Amino acid sequence: MLPTPTECHESFIDIYPPRLMETWYVIKHTDSLFIPSGFSDCMLMKFGRRMSFNSQIRMDIIYAHGSDASETQESQPMRGEVTVPGKEPFTIKIPSSAIFPVNLMVTHMDESNDCLAFWSCANLGPSLSQKGAWIMCKSTDVDKEIVEDLTQKVSEVSNIDPEQFVWTNYEQCP
Repeated sequence: MLPTPTECHESFIDIYPPRLMETWYVIKHTDSLFIPSGFSDCMLMKFGRRMSFNSQIRMDIIYAHGSDASETQESQPMRGEVTVPGKEPFTIKIPSSAIFPVNLMVTHMDESNDCLAFWSCANLGPSLSQKGAWIMCKSTDVDKEIVEDLTQKVSEVSNIDPEQFVWTNYEQCP
C-alpha cells in the first residue's frame, strides 16, 4: 500500500492482550508491510503479555515459509519480534523496518470468536502517512461474516478502504 497524503490521527479503544503468548492467524490484511513476493501466505503472529513481566507486551511476527515459483525449495521464513512496556490504552511503538509497522493500535476484539482487529499509522512526512491493518484470529476456522465485520470496523476507525484488504491463503502452508 503506497503512502497517502494525509496525517495519522490515532484512534483506538481500550483492548488488552491476553496474559500469555498465544498464536494468532492473520486472516485478512492490507499489503502494507512490503512483504516480498511469496510471503503473503501462512502469516502468523504470537501476541500477549510476557509471563514474567505482566506490564510488558510481546509480539512476534512470523511469515512462515513463503514459496518462490522459480525455486523448488521453500524460502526461509521471515521473523521479527518486539517487547514493549504495556500502555493503557494499548499502543505499541515499533522501530521502522522493512517488516514491522509502526504504532500498532488494537481497535476491536470479538471475544466469542477469538478474533481481533488492529491497524498502524506512521507519519512519513508533513503530509504523507503510511497505514496498514490486520484481522487475526486464534483459528483459521472462522465465519467469513465475522472477519468482514471486523474489517469494516477497523476500516471505519483507520480510514482504510475495505477493498485494500486481502485474504491470507493458509491452504498454501506447508
